[in-house]
Amino acid sequence: MFWLIVIFILLLIIGAVVSGCLFEVKPMQVVILRDRTTGRLTQKNPGLKFKQPTEEIYREFNCRRRVKEISVEAITSDAQKVTLAARLIYFIDALDKDGKEKTLSVEGKEIPRGVIAARNLPEVEEKKLIEEIEGLAKEVISTNLKKYISNLKMSEIQINEIPKSWKKDRIPRCPKCGSQMKVDGQQFHCSNDECKWSGKTKENSKAKESDKTKEEVNLISVNASLLELLSWLVSVESDKVLSDTFGIGTEFVLLYQEPPSEIAEAKLAEQEYVSRTEAEKKRQKLERVRANIVKGIREKTGIPAWLLFITQEIPSVVSSIIKEVKEKGGEKDEDRDKEVVS
Repeated sequence: MFWLIVIFILLLIIGAVVSGCLFEVKPMQVVILRDRTTGRLTQKNPGLKFKQPTEEIYREFNCRRRVKEISVEAITSDAQKVTLAARLIYFIDALDKDGKEKTLSVEGKEIPRGVIAARNLPEVEEKKLIEEIEGLAKEVISTNLKKYISNLKMSEIQINEIPKSWKKDRIPRCPKCGSQMKVDGQQFHCSNDECKWSGKTKENSKAKESDKTKEEVNLISVNASLLELLSWLVSVESDKVLSDTFGIGTEFVLLYQEPPSEIAEAKLAEQEYVSRTEAEKKRQKLERVRANIVKGIREKTGIPAWLLFITQEIPSVVSSIIKEVKEKGGEKDEDRDKEVVS
């Protein structure tokens, strides 16, 4: 009987320990565990997870994407100020769109990007953390965009076409590895054969011969849209810096060039002028119609023009006299009331 009681107590203890070590990670979220004894951080992805008795929940990150409309002001190579409207998407880069873990290779070790975020992002409440991430993403994106705009003329931006000089000697460097990019037909590619954007077909050398698969990288097509190319260059370059350093992912799309404020004001003034001109034209047309009516009546009836004019003006004159009398009468009533009060 004694041993049954001991076994029962042990089962209760084990059950309590196990239940305390089980926890659920919601979809598109990650939990970072910290070992109390070693300080080691590990990432747990969505699903029912188990933690060691020595581990504690250190950070929780929501990896869903957030969208922000922004404006970026930059100076062109010909010293013109340009304002570009853009869409910025930012998120904790711990999971891909399919919910699989994303890692960063450092000295042969794969480090979860959620762990990178836990190490480098401030420990604040979620709302404040989102503001910090948004501000950091906007700063890096803006800096990279200004760098490219400083090498373009205003005229090149306005026609939204890739400059011919970029296809010769001013092609931007690869945002992945920094090597010079080249144009092959209608596509950009990196001159570094080891780079992801080189376009070279590669095989997975670590896999078995039967499991080897060829990996082809899609290159960016050269088309007429300069804004599309700038979006890609800035997005890839900024995402690499932010994700590798802070575990923050970004996607950046330039929408259009906003007109300068003086141009917008000029257009508004032009619209107001057109409206005033149209109103004046309508008034003059009404006066001509009115004059023709008076002329027709005079010719048929023989009534002098001055009499017709007086007839037309009498109603308005009488109306103004009545209004003036009423106003004066009101003033006298007020003066009378003041006398009575005094």
